[in-house]
Amino acid sequence: MLRQARWARKTWPVAVGVVAVVVAGCGVPNSPGPASGPANPVAPESIPAPQRAALSDGKVTLAEYQAAYAEFMSCVRAGGGHLEEIGRDASGIITYRVGGRLGAPDKPNLTSVEGRCYHDNFDSVEVAFELSLPGGSTPSP
Repeated sequence: MLRQARWARKTWPVAVGVVAVVVAGCGVPNSPGPASGPANPVAPESIPAPQRAALSDGKVTLAEYQAAYAEFMSCVRAGGGHLEEIGRDASGIITYRVGGRLGAPDKPNLTSVEGRCYHDNFDSVEVAFELSLPGGSTPSP
C-alpha cells in the first residue's frame, strides 16, 4: 500500500481539527480543552504522547516531522511489520509503502503493527506538517 499525497483536500477538516486542538490546548493551564466534534475530531488528550512535543507550538518543523517518521519506522520494524521508504520530495514529504492499513488521527486502524505504530508515533505530526506547506496539502496522485 503506497502512501503518497495522503491528505487530499477532503481530509482537511480532520487535519485542521488536529492542529486546532493542539494549538487550543496550549492555552491557559488548567483551562478545559476544546470539546471534540466535527470541527475538532481529535481531543488533545487522545494525541499519543510521543507526538505531543512536536505539536505543542502549533507548528511542525521538518526536523520534527522527520524525527516522528523515524520513530514510526523504528516501531514498525521492531514489531515485525513492513515499511519501505520510496523517496522524499523537495519540501521533505516522505513517500512510503506499508504492509497494513494505517487509518487517520481521528480513526486509527490498530489492527496492524503498521497502524498502531503510525497512530502512536506519526499520524497527527504528518497531517500537521503537510498542511503547513504551501497549498495545505500534497497533490493527489
